[in-house]
Amino acid sequence: MPFAGVVLHDLAIADVQQILDAEAERSFGGAELRRQLLLEARRLREIGQRYYTKAMADSEESSSAAIIFIKASERLATLTGMNAPIGRAVQVIHQAVPVTKQTSTEEIASVLDALMVGHENGRDKS
Repeated sequence: MPFAGVVLHDLAIADVQQILDAEAERSFGGAELRRQLLLEARRLREIGQRYYTKAMADSEESSSAAIIFIKASERLATLTGMNAPIGRAVQVIHQAVPVTKQTSTEEIASVLDALMVGHENGRDKS
């Protein structure tokens, strides 16, 4: 450890690291993250409700309100895991390489290529 034994502002580096570790555990521990998730989900639902009502009204603001509602809805879906990333969905769907069948022309070309290789190999032996 490069800072072992160093003391700054009457705190040893080890004490600072211990404080940081405790704060990280408090801020990013499961219970705190669940609380933050709940608050954020509640905010997004409230925003969505407010703009949904405006979007459904027949006014000049309805299209702007619809956009905000859709964004809040998408954010809530992503936050709660209901909106899987597109790249991941494509990867899961296309994991296996699709089997392609050769056309008759490609089959004939493959046979001719094999004959030519065999013919050239036979000429090398003589």
